[in-house]
This record gives sequence, structure tokens and C-alpha cells, in this order.
Amino acid sequence: LTPTEIRFLIKTNWWQYTSAGQYIIYFADGTSITSDTFTTTDHASFDLVDTVNLPIHAGMRATITRIELKARRGASGAGYARVEVTGFETAPTGLTASKPFMDRSVEGGTSSTSLSTVANFYPLQTGNHLTPTEIRFLIKTNWWQYTSAGQYIIYFADGTSITSDTFTTTDHASYDLVDTLNLPIHAGMNGTVTRIELKARRGASGAGYARVEVTGFETSP
Repeated sequence: LTPTEIRFLIKTNWWQYTSAGQYIIYFADGTSITSDTFTTTDHASFDLVDTVNLPIHAGMRATITRIELKARRGASGAGYARVEVTGFETAPTGLTASKPFMDRSVEGGTSSTSLSTVANFYPLQTGNHLTPTEIRFLIKTNWWQYTSAGQYIIYFADGTSITSDTFTTTDHASYDLVDTLNLPIHAGMNGTVTRIELKARRGASGAGYARVEVTGFETSP
């Protein structure tokens, strides 16, 4: 399967209780991506809780083999899940086999006063390469009086790397989006990103946190 859009919906049949659901996308190489767990109290009709618009690359086909739905009821009644998929079905040949993904993320924190590694974003399959189409970098502090900082480093298969600017924030209630990269797509090219390293530091006290959200493709080299 090469989906272009995935819509996930859930409902309960018992108005007093909350039901929950999630979905799992499985790829041909045995790896998978699990969604967040979503909840609803909607019992009259399905509640649209997630929409994924997957990137399209003219030189790639996706290798999704199935999408599994999971649901649970609340204290009583029943929980239901539904998926609506738009896209293509292909034979496992032709073009470049890829694993499209949307908003995969990692995050971490530190109490260090100097920039320190807090997390790394890797391909699902060790040794594969990433072709990001969008990178969103977010940072926060947990101490309202002080400023924390963060940066990220993109590593390529040939040993080179690109280091972002160092960003700062005083936001402690939630992550502050400090940088968004929209990367170009070329039909004849695949990216060779091997990992994205996140660094953070605290201010005078507390802790600093960094998070990256990545949309794009994963391919074998």
C-alpha cells in the first residue's frame, strides 16, 4: 500500500464512558509505527481523532502491508475503531521501496548547563536512510524564571553533518516550536540522512528539553 491519507475514527456506544483506540502501520521489512492512543465520548457517530496526510515522492512507492486497528471500551459498553484510507496499491516491484511517515518524534531533557545530547532520531530499520520532507524542532524549560536552549544536528551517510542555530526559550508550560524546515523533494533522489541528534541545556536552574517531529521517507541505501 502507498497511502496518501489515513483518517482514524473511534466511538463508544455508552454515553457515560470514554472509549479509546490506536492504529499500527506495518511495513514489509517487519518494522512498524504505532499512533498515539486517542479517546472519545462520542457515542452517536464516529469521532475523527487523527488525519495523516502522507508525503508523496514521484520516485518512491510505499511498502505498507497492513494497518491494524485497536480499541477498548470504557467502564462499560463497547469501543469501536474505523480507518479510512486513500492511496495506491502496487506490486512489490518498481520505483524505490520506501516507508513514508508523518510526525515521528523523539524528545529528551537534561539538567546540564552546557549543550548535551538528549535524544537521537533514527530510521526504524538500522542502516536505512531518511529522506525528510519536514523537520520541526521544539524546546522548553521546566523553570519559568530561566531560559533554556537547544540545537539539532543532521548526519549524512558520507560522514558530513549540518548543525542548526542554537535556539532559546522561556516557555515552560509546553514545547515552543523554534524551527521548521521544509525540505525539497527531487524525483530522482533519495536522502542519505542517518540520524538527527538533539541537544539541550538548562538555564540557571531546572532542566532543558528538546523534541523533533519529522515527516518524510525511509529507504534502504
